[in-house]
Amino acid sequence: MSIILLVDDNEDIRKIFTIFLSRDGHTVHSVPGGRESIELLTTVAPDMILLDIMMPGMDGWETLLAIKQDPVTRALPVAICSGKPLDKEEIDRYGKFIEDYLVKPQELSDLSDILVGIRQRYMAQRAEMEYLKHEIPDHHLVDEFYDCQKTLLILEKYSRFFTADPQKIKSVVRKHQARMQEIRDSLRHPAISGTLGTQQGIGDMNPGVGATVDYGARTPGSNAGGVEEKKPVWTSNKEQRN
Repeated sequence: MSIILLVDDNEDIRKIFTIFLSRDGHTVHSVPGGRESIELLTTVAPDMILLDIMMPGMDGWETLLAIKQDPVTRALPVAICSGKPLDKEEIDRYGKFIEDYLVKPQELSDLSDILVGIRQRYMAQRAEMEYLKHEIPDHHLVDEFYDCQKTLLILEKYSRFFTADPQKIKSVVRKHQARMQEIRDSLRHPAISGTLGTQQGIGDMNPGVGATVDYGARTPGSNAGGVEEKKPVWTSNKEQRN
C-alpha cells in the first residue's frame, strides 16, 4: 500500500489514524507539527501527506506552502484533513496545491479507501499531465490548466456551503473557468479540448447540490474520479471485527 505522512498536533488523532491505516497495510509516519514534517521530508519520501490546518507554530497552510515551494517535495500529493471548514478565499488561494479536503471527524472505516481514491486520482492526473507535456512545449500552461482544475474540484465539493454570498463564489468559479478556456484556445490540442461548464450546484448555487463539471483533458483510459465519501463519524465496523 502507500507510505503516508500524517501531520496533526492532536496525539489521539495521530494514534487512531495510524492504527486504522496500518491495519489496511499502509506505512504511516506521524509528526505533531509543520516544522517536524518538513524535517522528516528530508529523509522520508511519502506517497501522500495527510495534513491538519489548525496547528500551533507552523500551521497547515504555512506547511503546505513550504512543501510546494521546495523543488524536492512540490510534487508530493497533499490531502487536508481538518476540523476547520474551508472558506472561498482559502480555496482560491490554496486549492491548486491540494488533492482533496477532508473534514473531521472522518469515518475511520472508509479512511483508507478515501486515501487510495485520492492517490489514484492524483496518479491519473499526473499521467495526463506527462502526456500533454510530451505533446505541448509550453509546460507552464499545462500546469496552470491543472491548477485551475484542482481548484474547481474543491469548489465543486464545497459549493453547498457557500450560500451566503453566491455571486462571490460564482466569480471565483468563472475566473478559473475562463482561464482554462483561454489555455484551451491557446494550445488548441485535442487532448485538452472539450466543453467547460457547470450544471447545477456552482452554476446555479442550489444549496445541497454539487456541480457537475466537464474538465476536458483526458488521455485514453484515464480515470480522474475518486472514492465517494460518506457521512463522517468516529466509529468503525472494522474495529468491531478486530
